[in-house]
Amino acid sequence: HNDAVSPATTTTSTIGVTQNVWHQLETHLKINGTSSLIEVWYDGTQVAALSKTDNFGTNPIGRIQLGDLQPTDIYNIAFDEIGVNASFIGTPTPTPTNTSVPVATNTPTATSTPTNTPIPVSTNTPSATPTSTDTSVPVATNTPTATPTSTNTSEPVATNTPTATPTPTGTPIAVATDTPTSTPAPTNTPTPTATANLSPTFTPVADAYVDSSNPSINYGTSTALRVDSSPVVNSYLRFNVQNLGGSSISQVRLLIYANSASPQGITALTISDNTWGEKTITFSNAPALGTTLALSPPVATGTWITFDVTSYVTGAGTFSFGFSTPGSTAISLASREAGAHSPQLIVTMNP
Repeated sequence: HNDAVSPATTTTSTIGVTQNVWHQLETHLKINGTSSLIEVWYDGTQVAALSKTDNFGTNPIGRIQLGDLQPTDIYNIAFDEIGVNASFIGTPTPTPTNTSVPVATNTPTATSTPTNTPIPVSTNTPSATPTSTDTSVPVATNTPTATPTSTNTSEPVATNTPTATPTPTGTPIAVATDTPTSTPAPTNTPTPTATANLSPTFTPVADAYVDSSNPSINYGTSTALRVDSSPVVNSYLRFNVQNLGGSSISQVRLLIYANSASPQGITALTISDNTWGEKTITFSNAPALGTTLALSPPVATGTWITFDVTSYVTGAGTFSFGFSTPGSTAISLASREAGAHSPQLIVTMNP
């Protein structure tokens, strides 16, 4: 029911509502005078008869009423889990295919830490056993040069047996073995870093949609992109592709998230002009749509739409894309302001 126009109008859909079960109803309303937009979803499916452009005036929304204004309609409705938000509600979390799994393989560098191999030093502790103060392993114990003075003490030559005590001199050799410089051999672990950039993912640096019914209005800060054929509404995306290394490109995919459904697909096109501004582009000054890159199948709500754009993105650089639809059903898409649902450009590199 539209209270903004006079007289108020009522539009009824042909969808039957099953009684005694729970249903999910979602309404999206954009106030914009005679170009105001309303979209209604029932159990996850957009209701075409209730989703259209209408006149809702220019005043902001002041009150949301659940129920019916007609006193002659008598029925019971239970409401549960009511949510109000300025953006689309109820979209499932995406299942991004751009998982650059190779990055985790760099963790083996932690294995090079076993520099604690000096455990053999503990074997030196036996040096403590010869507590004889002459453990001063210095060969100074060769002072038996003094023994020749007492020529009659020739038997004390046996006292030279302390020369056996220098056996600890063998233990210092073990000290050298404590520095097994061979252990740093795991320095070859950096080799997996080459896999980290095999699937770099880029998000847009600019996006916006333009509307032929409002040719001078800019929609660059909206959390949604839109496409429609009546009136004509097109969307624009721009990516900066860089740091690809020396490998060649195997495949490039463009992913965009659908907030609503349509029996018609979405067309992705090239844009040769990269000078358009996100906060200045309008339908009046938007660059022309170029060559068709791909056409998606019918669009389902809450799904990622994938386009193969390998023929267009052939290396590093700046690339703009345009989007349109041949159908008369308006389609809402997530913009770069939508956070986790932001469009993605995934470049797969050859090893």
